[in-house]
Amino acid sequence: MVESLAVAAELEHYRIGGFDWRALRGFRPGVEALCRALDDPGGLDGFVCVKASAVRSVWRATLAGRAVYVKRYRVRGWQERLKYRFVPPRAEAEWRAARSLAAAGIEAAQPLAVGVARRGPWLTDAFFVGAEVPGAPHAELLAALREREGGVECLLRATVDLHDRLRAAGFFHPDLHGGNMLARLDGAVPRIALVDLHSIRVRRRVGPLARARMRGKLAHSLRHALQDAEFQRALDLLAPGGAAQLRRRVDRLERIRLRSRSRRCVVPSTRFARERVNGWKIWRRRDVPSDALLALAAPPEGEGCRVARLPVGDAVRDVSVRRRSRRGWLRVWKDCHALGVRGIPTWQAYACMHRRRLGLLRDALLVLEHVSDAIRLDGDDPALRDTALQRAALDTAERLHRAGLGARARDLFAVRQGSGWRVLHRASAGAIPDRPLAAERARRECDALRALTAPDQTEAAPR
Repeated sequence: MVESLAVAAELEHYRIGGFDWRALRGFRPGVEALCRALDDPGGLDGFVCVKASAVRSVWRATLAGRAVYVKRYRVRGWQERLKYRFVPPRAEAEWRAARSLAAAGIEAAQPLAVGVARRGPWLTDAFFVGAEVPGAPHAELLAALREREGGVECLLRATVDLHDRLRAAGFFHPDLHGGNMLARLDGAVPRIALVDLHSIRVRRRVGPLARARMRGKLAHSLRHALQDAEFQRALDLLAPGGAAQLRRRVDRLERIRLRSRSRRCVVPSTRFARERVNGWKIWRRRDVPSDALLALAAPPEGEGCRVARLPVGDAVRDVSVRRRSRRGWLRVWKDCHALGVRGIPTWQAYACMHRRRLGLLRDALLVLEHVSDAIRLDGDDPALRDTALQRAALDTAERLHRAGLGARARDLFAVRQGSGWRVLHRASAGAIPDRPLAAERARRECDALRALTAPDQTEAAPR
């Protein structure tokens, strides 16, 4: 009873800007400053956009003299409106999780305020404001510790200890990964704080399936930050006696991750935008302005390919604009990004544009980086006989084989890059297996590439 009274005394409840707010006592000026720009919080001075998607936007800012992160959770469609009629909205879930973690003695982002707006019983909008947590991204501290005596062992043990403490305290965290952990050294002791808490749930008992899911998610995130020997050590710490089974689960999660990231280029996200402008349906990278794309599409020059200039971020680049009618470019656009997600070199795709009339596709544009003087590897150009090119070709082949794709010479193109070479794969991969290619076929393709790129071994005539 005494504890609940103390909790009630430290919170304030009020209604501002159409939102019902709960906030720490004394933080009302920060809430009032945020409410002055609810339509576009990013327009406030000092607000820096960290993430922008159809579901969530995140800004780093200073409110009431404190460094904070402001998260806005939007509602998509009637299904989510119905869902949040019966379950807490994500902002509310993050507020509750942060307070529960603090009560359990687990460091996390301090909750400062939560605001929920409803229209009748239906959720329409929600904000969560949390204090900035000291520390660096988990992967950055791992990389820094790798250069020190003792390596990453101390941070691996602290990470596994955090996982075990969460489980022992009854927390189910299905999204426990390095991106949601900030780490720092307190003296020589690693400290880890949790951020991005909306997926955490408090349960009386965390069952075996939930434990496996938490452990697998954490192990999968460590795979991308650790070297092979370090990753094996992490598996042994997380699952004593069951490292092989955990590794198989990590491989399965990696296939799911790659396929999910491959689809992000066709939905609004932090990196990509999808919109309808002047009759065009546009898929584009966010650093490419839509008005510049409309200018590229304006000249009705018929089908074909031309070179143009396009602003990309702070630079202006040469791009190849490919235009055709009655057939779209969406598959090529998706293939380019699916290959890029897997680290397979291909042409960078900047935008895909479709225009329909009476429901039928009439005009389509694809905007790619302009690569001049690309040489197909199955050609007879003498420049292909180069040891440096051979190394680049075999590296690209290895990446393709790891994804389960073939590395045929007719699909590979060599491009000069300074004193070296860049070997690109044609963006027409289609479905990607995400399982290693059969070893015998991979060996045959590598042997063929070696033969095509082997330098001439012409012996000097004896004197």
